[in-house]
Amino acid sequence: MKKYVLLYRTKFYLTVILNAISKIMFVFMAIILQHLIEAAINKDFRGFTHIVIFSIVYYAVMAVFKYMAGLAQASYMRNTLTALRADVFHGIITRNHRRFDSQNTGDYLSNLTNDMSLIETGYFLPIIQICTEVSGFAVTLAVLMSINVWVTLLMLAGGIVMLIVPRLFSRKLEDRNNKVSLSLSFFTKRAKDILEGHEVIKSYNVTENVSQEFGKYNAELEGVKYDRSVLNALIEAMSMLVFIVCQLS
Repeated sequence: MKKYVLLYRTKFYLTVILNAISKIMFVFMAIILQHLIEAAINKDFRGFTHIVIFSIVYYAVMAVFKYMAGLAQASYMRNTLTALRADVFHGIITRNHRRFDSQNTGDYLSNLTNDMSLIETGYFLPIIQICTEVSGFAVTLAVLMSINVWVTLLMLAGGIVMLIVPRLFSRKLEDRNNKVSLSLSFFTKRAKDILEGHEVIKSYNVTENVSQEFGKYNAELEGVKYDRSVLNALIEAMSMLVFIVCQLS
């Protein structure tokens, strides 16, 4: 899987750089706001006007970079997932008849659809986000150091704790994601079998039984997804609690 991250390395680097610039520009908004407040307190109308004009231009440029970062990321994900899906399909279609029949068609469809979405949100996008956050964090740290060293060190300690919290639950979260993937695959397979047997279902008048069976599979799938959402909510709540404690300190 790692080889696909840099399969289109130019698009990847461009995505990270544009996202980082957008993130860094967001950091400097605090400095602009600080100068704006100082100008207002000192009743420096001319300076206040200049800062307001500069802010408008600055926000417009920041919006442009944000848009460009979105375009670059969309382009990178399109090319990367297209290549990955093509390789997965090639691996499936080149299997011999015995190996191909060892799995249900629904499993293969899940590999080409649901699993791709999970890989995108659970692997590629977090890598881009991490690279972006590291760049933004380094610049933020430098800016804060110039303002107050002790506050910076406190926030740095809080940031480290906030990074540790998700790591504590990483194994459980990975297990929940795997369960969701397996449940999606099983659900797709069973739903496909039911729909393909529509004629038999109507012939034997077992619509009600099949509906109950589908309801069971549906509930199991959403139950597994619910468990993952609960764990995500717990991780976010604990991270927010640590962040608030750092702010109050």
